[in-house]
Amino acid sequence: MGVAACYWLACLGFSVVVLDARGLGWGASGRNAGMMLYGNTGIQSVSLIRSVLDVEGIDADFKTPGHLALTMSGQVLDTMTQEVASRPPGASPLHVLDRAACEDVMKLRISPQFVGGRWLPDSGTIHPVRFLYGLAQAAQRRGVVFVQHTK
Repeated sequence: MGVAACYWLACLGFSVVVLDARGLGWGASGRNAGMMLYGNTGIQSVSLIRSVLDVEGIDADFKTPGHLALTMSGQVLDTMTQEVASRPPGASPLHVLDRAACEDVMKLRISPQFVGGRWLPDSGTIHPVRFLYGLAQAAQRRGVVFVQHTK
């Protein structure tokens, strides 16, 4: 989040210095699974990520296989349905699927215990460390100064 925030601040013309007690990517940024599950806002979009990767020349192995969250609970499936209904216009597509449709998406049979799931077709995966360092380099080109190992 810090590298992303400083990148966007630099894009807006701010002068930014980032103080990091350890090193870039030392914590969760360097250890996460790289799943990009888009939410309700325009800043959480596949097109924005693709644009930044293209403009900045970042090779972070970005792919959009989608994300399917399965549930065995009818109550959870109802909550997923409410989530879909409450999404604002322009949000990334989100669908609630029954078990058969989940099997179609996955192209395999699943246990009958599953009643359905939530499908985010635009969700992606990215190599988190390559993305982090690519974005940090782009921020540096825009004038951001990183001071690492500084408490």
